[in-house]
Amino acid sequence: MKPIVYLSGEKTKCGRYRSAFYSVGFDVTFSRYDQADALCLCGGGDVAPCLYGEVSLCARDVDIERDGKEFFLLRKFLESDRPIMAICRGMQLVNVYFGGSLIQNVCGHSQINGSDAYHPVKLYGSLKNLYGDCGCVNSAHHQAIGRLGYGLNVTAVSADGIIEGFERKNVCAYQFHPERLRGKTDGGKIFAKFYYDNFY
Repeated sequence: MKPIVYLSGEKTKCGRYRSAFYSVGFDVTFSRYDQADALCLCGGGDVAPCLYGEVSLCARDVDIERDGKEFFLLRKFLESDRPIMAICRGMQLVNVYFGGSLIQNVCGHSQINGSDAYHPVKLYGSLKNLYGDCGCVNSAHHQAIGRLGYGLNVTAVSADGIIEGFERKNVCAYQFHPERLRGKTDGGKIFAKFYYDNFY
């Protein structure tokens, strides 16, 4: 029986996440989180600044209801030791959940004319084991990790000092988008590792 991953995000915008999980042996669901074996917090709008003690300076597409729902999901999956993958907004939300903060606007990491930017990263921890010392990742965000949350270990940093990945027990998080990352740093390896580390 295939493990099931709960995708938390707008269903109409989650096609690539779904395909990436299908390709390595998962089924996916957008309902019944309690029956899911794993959680993926997908990309989307900005996390509400009030959740990390700041006023909004340039936050976009804030959805405090979604923030609350995903805080609830994080707590439930952490309490039951079920694995969690967090991507872009998802990574930022996890950081805030663990007491971290966000930089509300960074330059050079947003999409260019609707296409992802690409830049090199220095890799550590599980990402170093997967790809080596360095890699090249895609980028489509205007906010980033500020103060790192409690117990989170950095796995990727861009040349301008932006944290692009972190991990802790049962959690792997990426500022970039592995579901659409191709080339030398093949994002498919991240989904395969998530499967084999937790369900093989």
